[in-house]
Amino acid sequence: MSLTLTRCRVVGSDTTSTELSAILYFLLKNPAAYRKLRDEIDRATASGRLSVPHVKYSEAAKLPYLDACCKEGMRLVPALGMALPREVPPGGREIAGRFVPGGVKVGINATTLQRDQGVFGADADEFNPERWFREDAGNMEKHMMHVCGRP
Repeated sequence: MSLTLTRCRVVGSDTTSTELSAILYFLLKNPAAYRKLRDEIDRATASGRLSVPHVKYSEAAKLPYLDACCKEGMRLVPALGMALPREVPPGGREIAGRFVPGGVKVGINATTLQRDQGVFGADADEFNPERWFREDAGNMEKHMMHVCGRP
């Protein structure tokens, strides 16, 4: 398998297929979201904003509901199963009720982090692309694992 190491994560064909499968699964399980996405794509195609038959990434990236569906699928099923490592700052920090000294490496599984109700809302275990249009979407974005090309 060919891998590319970026500042955000390791990606390859297996992670891409996992993410795409999850996004399609959730869309098929949520007819309202599927219809809304299909309508956005149909409108963009009809207005000439999408190339036919091969859509360019730069065109697809301008579809806000498509972006929200992708973020939501990747939030619920992050393809990378390893912990997201961080180093505790000097002076230490209290983490989950325990003091951890500075310099210690800690980590959290992305699935756990990206289903945190304190960040993603009471419906954090549900597929809801609409959450990405809330005022606090920037805060949610900070808690997501990112693929290449994203901040």
